[in-house]
Amino acid sequence: MTEFCSPFPLPSIPDDLTIPQFFLEGYTHPNSTVRKDPTDVWFIDDATGRQVTFGELRVRTDHLTLGLAASCDIKDGAVVLFFSPNHIDYVLAIWAFQRLGAIVATGNPMYTSEELVHLLRLSKATRIVTDARFLGPVHSALAATGLPSSAVILLDIAEMPAPSGIKTISELVSVGEQSQLAVPNQKLEPGGGKTKAALIFFSSGTSGKPKAVALSHYAVLANIIQLTAQHRDGTRPRALPQWAFLPGDVVTGLLPFFHVYGLIVNVYWTCFLGLILDVVPKFSLSTFLTSITKYRISHLILVPPHIVLMCKDPSVGSRDYGHVKSIFSGGASISVPLMTQATQLFPNASISQGYGMSEVIIAALPDPGDPEPDGGSCGKMLPGFVAKVLKADGSYGGPGEEGELVMTGPSVGMGYLGDQEGNKSTFVNGWVHSGDEVRFSEDGKLFIVDRLKELIKVRGFQVAPAELEDHLMAHPYVADVCVISILDDYSGELPLALVVPSAAAKTAIDDGKGSEIKAAIQKHVSDHKVKDKWLAGGVRFIEVVPKSPSGKLLRRILRDKVRSENGAVIA
Repeated sequence: MTEFCSPFPLPSIPDDLTIPQFFLEGYTHPNSTVRKDPTDVWFIDDATGRQVTFGELRVRTDHLTLGLAASCDIKDGAVVLFFSPNHIDYVLAIWAFQRLGAIVATGNPMYTSEELVHLLRLSKATRIVTDARFLGPVHSALAATGLPSSAVILLDIAEMPAPSGIKTISELVSVGEQSQLAVPNQKLEPGGGKTKAALIFFSSGTSGKPKAVALSHYAVLANIIQLTAQHRDGTRPRALPQWAFLPGDVVTGLLPFFHVYGLIVNVYWTCFLGLILDVVPKFSLSTFLTSITKYRISHLILVPPHIVLMCKDPSVGSRDYGHVKSIFSGGASISVPLMTQATQLFPNASISQGYGMSEVIIAALPDPGDPEPDGGSCGKMLPGFVAKVLKADGSYGGPGEEGELVMTGPSVGMGYLGDQEGNKSTFVNGWVHSGDEVRFSEDGKLFIVDRLKELIKVRGFQVAPAELEDHLMAHPYVADVCVISILDDYSGELPLALVVPSAAAKTAIDDGKGSEIKAAIQKHVSDHKVKDKWLAGGVRFIEVVPKSPSGKLLRRILRDKVRSENGAVIA
């Protein structure tokens, strides 16, 4: 049996520390270059340019922890749901809750109230952190779940002051400033970091609505150290000097912090490397391009749609981005032609992509010491990971053979909350079955071939066809439906609904109202689902949805059929 591993050793991983202790206390890992002088800048507020030093971050986290302890009765093991865009206080608020033993779940703030209800019930969250712009769906979700309005804590934003009677982060910090108590600091027994849940991320599954993936403190710290070991030999960068991540370099912070890629890679890992994070609440291409120059950003951590926009913007070629050292893409595959275009715009930068999923965080990255990484490759498995290729016949494949990626390592999640069937099929004896069809090269580089789980990747976010199909079946115009994906330069993929129209819909179609029927079906989704799940790929009418004898949708048959009819436009 062939196993694929990293050529680099895995350093020690502390198993008795929480994430806040790892970053804020006196502990220092041998591979870390995290800067802990009180005057060292950690964050920049992109909109205002305000800098947050380590000393300010530490003190504000201390005060917020005390304020929460005094005013909110946060119990050990309680779940707090963050439902907010990126914010300068986002990370320190997470750490304050975790210091009190809470588990933090992170949700997409663009979800509808219906979707938010699902997240609250699935995670069993008892509090929600948001900002005043999202109080509409939040209050609707609280009413549906029976949670009181006092469960809400607001992040401060200048555009919209908090309504009276709702606690804000700044108010709780003020409460903590008046406290004479010592800052709570939960201690873990040796090995306790492996059993203490830290974070919950929501990952779509093919069976429908998002699954809740629980990650332990140990898994998060392990992945930070794994990523670092791939990039450094001790504290010496493996990359060529002009591409290296160096302490004091500025890195983009525009990926959503509610996503595992955004929080653990874009925030935690870069902080561990000693980089300065430019915190961006909302992406705007023009503002982003200006910020690259304004803050002398050296490293761009992005998803493919960001790169597409930059490559299509005519102003990019006239700007001087010679100081940009690296561009890293994740969340979805980036094509070789797109990587080539980006290289022309940023001639001094290394451009690469990696592979990860919420269930394991990041599993593969290119070797930063390789001056010419293979186009299309996600690099090699991180130190500590062991990967196998499970072929369709049940045997394991070697280099060049295709099959499902199966892997194990120290950052594997604790499993799905309340989903025994999902745990049985994905987390098998410590091995994660990814649902991705892959192959490895002779030298151990990972290439993604296809997705066996049929998830649609829209701008890096996972969209489950089954969730949309379940929703569409409730519409009176839909007798049956299958959702597949079409390729799109900007979004990567877009959902397309292949609909068997109901009798009433057929009558309207015969009367020349087919466009209105399609629009009504699309509106049924856009009225109830977050924008990434909208049927931006359109609606098409078909005679029948092919199914197996057991009733399973034969999605690939329809996908291949549309591909042949449309010149390979279907993913």
